[in-house]
Amino acid sequence: MIRSLAIGLALYVPAAVARAESVPEFSLDYALEKATHIVVVDATGKVVERWKGVIKLGTELPFKAGAKPQPVERVVAFVEPKVKAVTGKLRVLFLIQDGGGRGLDRRPIRWEPALKRDISLATVWIEEGECFAIYQWMNPGNGAQLLPLNMTEKRLREVVAASEKKSP
Repeated sequence: MIRSLAIGLALYVPAAVARAESVPEFSLDYALEKATHIVVVDATGKVVERWKGVIKLGTELPFKAGAKPQPVERVVAFVEPKVKAVTGKLRVLFLIQDGGGRGLDRRPIRWEPALKRDISLATVWIEEGECFAIYQWMNPGNGAQLLPLNMTEKRLREVVAASEKKSP
């Protein structure tokens, strides 16, 4: 009986582990490395601040916030977040310029998300001075969710500025 149970568990556990997978999520290190432009936009996609790159203030980017606030997921292991939902009023976008080159490359300028070509994975939402991003905190788990980044807006600015000083 015990031997049968042990064999059953030995067969079940590797199968469960094999199904566990990482899902696409925000990575600040990767975003800082890949992004050629980092801007703060409002809900309409209008650039209100530029942290890196040459996108002009007031430029309207095609990345509008959703019509309704997105709930912030509560992670059991952490303190209850004071912000329950993000509105998208302020978002930091990590972008790569596509097109707009010189010479033969005269395609119009387009802005692409720096991570996985998915804008939600290249965005940090700022709400009440706190930062939020989509990531998977536990694997296996419920997939990637909007969670606190455990960083203030001020600290995110400092990290971006420090990464610029390290860049060649």
